Order: sequence, then C-alpha cells, then structure tokens
Amino acid sequence: PVLTIFDFDLVGHGVWHDGKREDLPKLATDDWYRRSMEFDVVKLCYQALQLPPESMNPSAATFIMVQPYLTPEWLLPPPEAPRRILERHHWFMEFVQPEIDDLHTKAWIDGRVLHMERAPEFQHDFSDPLVRERVERGDELGKGDQEDGTPGAIHGSVSLMYAALMTTEKVEHIHVYSGLLEIDEFFETLLRYGPPLLTLELSGSLEVFTKDVLRTIKFAGPSLKILDISECNVNEDMVETLVEVLEACGNVKHLDLAHNLLDGQAAALLMASLCENRIDIPSIRFDGNPLGDIEEFRSEVAAVLAARGEQVVAGGELVLHLEDDMIRWYPKPKEGHLAYRIRDEGSLTPKPVAIKEVRTMANTIKNKLDKYEKQDPAAQTSGGQDWLWRQRQVNQKVFDSPLLDLYKMEIQHRVKMQEEAEAAKQAAEEAAK
Repeated sequence: PVLTIFDFDLVGHGVWHDGKREDLPKLATDDWYRRSMEFDVVKLCYQALQLPPESMNPSAATFIMVQPYLTPEWLLPPPEAPRRILERHHWFMEFVQPEIDDLHTKAWIDGRVLHMERAPEFQHDFSDPLVRERVERGDELGKGDQEDGTPGAIHGSVSLMYAALMTTEKVEHIHVYSGLLEIDEFFETLLRYGPPLLTLELSGSLEVFTKDVLRTIKFAGPSLKILDISECNVNEDMVETLVEVLEACGNVKHLDLAHNLLDGQAAALLMASLCENRIDIPSIRFDGNPLGDIEEFRSEVAAVLAARGEQVVAGGELVLHLEDDMIRWYPKPKEGHLAYRIRDEGSLTPKPVAIKEVRTMANTIKNKLDKYEKQDPAAQTSGGQDWLWRQRQVNQKVFDSPLLDLYKMEIQHRVKMQEEAEAAKQAAEEAAK
C-alpha cells in the first residue's frame, strides 16, 4: 500500500502483483491522509540515513518504480520523493542566492533561499480535436490534471511535501509567494512540520497578506531571525497582531516592514508596543511607509527608546547622544548572564586582574609543583604522580590561554616599538653630529 500511495502521486505505472495492478487504499483517496503517510515515510528514512555509520547508507531502502517494457526500473530513494512529486505537478521551487542590491537596508542571509510558489493553472491544448469539440458543445473544460482528488490538485496537503523537501535538503531560508498563502492550511502546515527556519520572506504578498496570515507566522518559532514582510500592505490594524507574533517568536533580529501602509502614528505605536513588551529587535526597516514628518517620527522613537532604556540603564544598555536621532539601544541581557546578575541580582562586580599577574601566578604554581616532585617522597607514588599530572594539566590551560598569547604579542610589539624608537633617536643624534 505504501508504494501504491507514492506511485499514485508520482503518476507512475502502477504497483503489480500476480499480473494485477494494486488499487489505491481507500483511505489514501483523502489528500491529507496520503500526503501524511508520504511525509512520515520520508522523514523516517531520512533520519535513518543520519545515523552512524555512514558506510551503511548505500544499502538504504529504495522504491522500485515499475517502468514500461524494456525500460530500466526506476530506483527512487524515499528522501528524494518529495522533490519528484512537486516537480511532476509543476509546483515551483528554486534555490536562489540572496541579492546584494540595497544590502545596506537588508539583513545578510548566509546561504541559499528556497523560493516556492503554487503550480500554474492548467492550460488546455486547443489544438487537440477533443478539446475543440468540447468547446464547441459548450462543455466545461474543467481543471485538467488539477481536478480535485487527482495528484495534481491544488491542495493544502502539498505543504507536507514542501516541508519534507526542506528537511531532506536542510533548508533554513525560504521565500513564500502569495499564491501559496491563498491555499487553505498550506502556510500553517508548512511552518508546523517544516524544519527550524532562520529566514522567512513574504515580501510582495499585498492583498493576500491578512491578519490570519500574519498570525500564522508565530508557528515559525524561536529559531526565526529574519522576517521580511515588506510590500504586504501592513497597516495600523495589524500592529497588535504583529507584536504578538514577534513576542511568540522571541529571537527576531531583523524585521523588514518597508513599503507598507504604516503612517507615523502606527509606526510609533509599534515601537512603543515593542518597548513595553521588552521585545528587543536590533534592526527594523521602515522606509517606503507614509511616515509623514521624519524628524517628528525620529523624536517620537527617541522618546520611546529612552523610556525603554530607563528600565535597564543601570546595566549600561543605552547610549543616548545629544541629537534625538543618535541612539544606540542594546537589548536587555538574558537571564543568567553576567550583566543580568550584576544588575538584577545585586551580584558583586568581577574584580579586574592584570594578565601579567595571571602569568606570574601560573609560574609560581609550576615552581611549587616542581619543588613538590623533587622534595616530597609522596610525589613518587602512583597517587602522587597522578595528582601532579592533573594539577599540571590545569595549570597548563592557563599558559595555553589565548589571553596569554595576546599578552605575549603585546609585549613583543612594545619591545619592537621601543627598539625602533631608540634606533630612530640614535640615528637622529648621529645625524646631528
């Protein structure tokens, strides 16, 4: 039955036993059931391939797909099936390198971006006599290969094929086009069952981008770092929902809101809501929005950030210069970190120690251990030797520290500079004679 399900979506030549073609299981006529089965099989096979030892991977299971007479059989590894199914029904998927145009306004994406869009509408061949006859009779031509219940139907369950593809090909950055957002349950299923994403781009969705679509973004989870919803007709009515989404995701570092419908009041409201909820996003893009008076908007943002900074200014997160548009705002330190403990728990500030003193202390410990080994009989026992070895290993870590390497480089640099200065002085004195 499993092979029959895959053969159905691949529009294959059937699964045959004893001269009879095996029928598609009755439950598999439901698109969600069929694609869920395929998704589970693909994920299980892919996970098995990730387990050691890799030397066993060539013996992994494959689907043997029957081909016409005198044609070699098609050996299909299950993890490749999602791509084959999507290609067979013309669903768009293409890996694209991030553009570098206007990079100063965009966040840098490290890796390829998977662009995805729904399959184009079926085009009837009007040169076909049968098609012309139906047109002449006034019959409806229907959707062709995309009729409901067929493997090529435009259905939300296709999101599971995209999710499986993203897992097997280790996709972290995606751009979802508007056609897919119109398909019921597609976007939510994609985010729920796909791998953790770093980048989610929905730019250019315009009227298709609704509050429901915006609310669905929260399923991307805390892995999301870059959210691009530029040119999506985001307006003041969506600000509250957007804040909820950003709070649910929690780790967004760049939010692109360019070329939307946010006026100055809506943008200021967004900034105030982010500050109130302590949602710290280092970079937000607003250009292309009808913000009105830019200077007034900057002043409002400065006031909001200053108010936010008053809550954490003791930890040194806010640097406010004289001009209103010169603000550097640091996010609140994470719980458990040193800055958090000093500010909120009243922990003592760490005492500074010169690197020279660290090196001197390490040399002192080394000399003491050498003296112990030479003068104390206990050091010659197996227990004493073991203790000495462990103590020297700990002390050696100090000598191997990058800080000491940096200190040595600094000393060498200073000695070199001093020698050059003395040589220059001596040369000047000789020239003066």
